Amino acid sequence: MRAGGRLGGSGFLVLWLLAGCTLLSGCAAPRAYLGEPITATREPQGYRMATVLRARGDDDLLFLLSLSGGGMRASTMAYGVLEQLAADPVNRDGHRSRLLDEVDVISAVSGGAVPAAYYVLFGDPLFEDFTARFLVRDITAL
Repeated sequence: MRAGGRLGGSGFLVLWLLAGCTLLSGCAAPRAYLGEPITATREPQGYRMATVLRARGDDDLLFLLSLSGGGMRASTMAYGVLEQLAADPVNRDGHRSRLLDEVDVISAVSGGAVPAAYYVLFGDPLFEDFTARFLVRDITAL
């Protein structure tokens, strides 16, 4: 380095070599393990649309609910959607129920999956304790 604070010709060369090595080292990652290949599927089992359709029988209403991601805002939105579906009554064939009870499939990702999974696991207690246990807590501080 010169007294003026500038890099000389050899300093530029060292800097470029250092930057080049740094960039190229990112390409030298070890090979990722992708698991064992899937060799067979078990069609009658698992979460498949055919399974849902068979279980529905003569039901003429297919209700698919999709909840998107987006962090805490998505969780709050998904919770609000589930809460509203639970509050909305529906009268089908003389039988009164909640719109939420008519949902056949829930598809959710990221933040929307949190209240969806909570509902699938625990049912209606979602509406009693999910806000206190998740929505108003600072989960990043845990």
